[in-house]
Amino acid sequence: QITKLLNDWYQSMLKQQLVKAKQLKEYIDSEINNVKENQNLLLYYSLLDFRYKALTDWVSINENSFDEMDNFTTPADDFLAYYYHFFKAFHSTLTSNYTEASEHYEKAKKLLIHIPDPIEHAEFNYRMGYFYYQIYKQVIALDYIKLAKEEFSKHEGYEINVALCDNFIGLCCIDLKHFELAEESFNKA
Repeated sequence: QITKLLNDWYQSMLKQQLVKAKQLKEYIDSEINNVKENQNLLLYYSLLDFRYKALTDWVSINENSFDEMDNFTTPADDFLAYYYHFFKAFHSTLTSNYTEASEHYEKAKKLLIHIPDPIEHAEFNYRMGYFYYQIYKQVIALDYIKLAKEEFSKHEGYEINVALCDNFIGLCCIDLKHFELAEESFNKA
């Protein structure tokens, strides 16, 4: 029951459905105390709670925002290990710790083969693109963002994600001085 709720919560975050994500969070917060002994579920909840904060209030993310997850034992489970490294990389990118972000993205990339959901692969590519954009490697960023956009475009309910990809493509094109392509991407977004 709680695992399904956590999965639904994450899916609502991936789709940028803020109202639904908030409602699910409130319900999950009232139920999470019933699973205190299950460390894997508590870690998954903590990871998703970080992801929720990054979605709803990313400017408040700071170097200590991942401390709660770091208090858990590094998960042996491939599913949880992937999310741990993926969100740790995302956190490190948001706090401009790009060396650490790179290390965790590489670990997450190796574990991504254990995640069958194509939307998660698209999300990974989107975040990798964002990372490369932040470290001024726009050509590599474009490769990842285009992969993400291609996958998001295949699935209903991810129109906002496609628009976010178009926005990033436009930003990369500006940095590369391809202004007409940038304008096209911004108009699509």
